[in-house]
Amino acid sequence: MSRHTKRGEGGRFEGEVSENDILGTFDRTDAPVMTAKEIANELPIKKDAVVYRLNKMHESGLVGRKDAGASAVVWWAKVEPRPEPVTNDGIEKYQGMLKTDKTAAELVKEAREKDREREDRLIELAGDE
Repeated sequence: MSRHTKRGEGGRFEGEVSENDILGTFDRTDAPVMTAKEIANELPIKKDAVVYRLNKMHESGLVGRKDAGASAVVWWAKVEPRPEPVTNDGIEKYQGMLKTDKTAAELVKEAREKDREREDRLIELAGDE
């Protein structure tokens, strides 16, 4: 959990779940895609709230989505979570994490360019067959 999702007195979560928190759930799994229910199980918010947030993030180009039959939808991250500011007392938490000065918009633009390049390669390969 991020610093925004600490438990207060009585064990209830306080604060908000950020887009970074949601993107971080994709980093903590080996699966290529996740369902909203799986993401909700990792965060202190309910599935309906996760679906709402994922849809907003999809509109912004931060996550991808695909209908997987019936009412099932799978999601994947299109960008890396942005590192939170590092303090001396929690530096070990961030070792090995990508450090960037890029904005979310720049990361989304890069991800879209990579997606286009991948799609062009697939079309080229399909044409060779």
